[in-house]
Amino acid sequence: MNPLGRSHPMVILLYYVLAVVLMTVVSHPLVNGMIWVMSLFHYFSLVGIRKGVRMVWYSLGTAALCLILNPLLNHRGVTLICVLGEQRITWEAALYGMHMAMLLLASLLLFSCFSHLMTAQKIMTLMGKRMPSFALLFSMILRSVPKAGRDFRMMSSLHGNSPSMWSALMGMVLEDSVARSLSMKSRHYGSDSRSSYYYRRMKGGEICLCLLLVVAAVVPAAWQELGGLRVRFFPSVRIDCLPVGIWIILFVFYSLPLLWRGKEELSWYLSRRRIIGSSIPEKKSRRWT
Repeated sequence: MNPLGRSHPMVILLYYVLAVVLMTVVSHPLVNGMIWVMSLFHYFSLVGIRKGVRMVWYSLGTAALCLILNPLLNHRGVTLICVLGEQRITWEAALYGMHMAMLLLASLLLFSCFSHLMTAQKIMTLMGKRMPSFALLFSMILRSVPKAGRDFRMMSSLHGNSPSMWSALMGMVLEDSVARSLSMKSRHYGSDSRSSYYYRRMKGGEICLCLLLVVAAVVPAAWQELGGLRVRFFPSVRIDCLPVGIWIILFVFYSLPLLWRGKEELSWYLSRRRIIGSSIPEKKSRRWT
């Protein structure tokens, strides 16, 4: 299992909330590209190459749509590329569309990794005591989205992509949600005497990790808010360079799941080498003559 997935649900929630907030605050094109690459490798390690390539293919279509529509709808900028009809296509609008497409791709991968790690059991562990109704609703949403995707692929392969298929799919999704809500209501979920969820306390190492994550996210965000970086696309393009220290902090922060996974894989590889390479004396069989 992924090391981040074995942590407390609060660590997972805090990491991805800080990752999304820090990405939107810094909002540098190169930083967004680095986040997309790190999140892509992390997503591949979670779901495998085949499912990862499929998800990337779908997300690239959405990003291409954003990249094409932005220059057609946004005509600001001073560098003219061409004129379509009476609409100006500018270089600044095209670059801004590329920036927003990369931001969209990185956000989709971060949310995909979060939805894979934050299971329904972890949501109940995190919010089952304080907000049982919201925890149940949120877990139902996270559960219904991949199930609806599997049902869609199965029904489209059998009946094709038709309006009746979409109507049947919506009926299955609503029926499953109603059945689960009635099941939890019959179990008296939410009352003090009948609510059941797994409660897990945070360890000292996990608390220290949360503090380190907050510090690593606050330093670049505070530097950005104090005017350390300027990224401008209109009326002309201006993209400042990041200092080496901020680059190192951002790289370590967004590559933390990969570094953590690599550390465990290396430890397991060295342990297996020691086990296999250790000389175990074989017992000599005695032969009676």
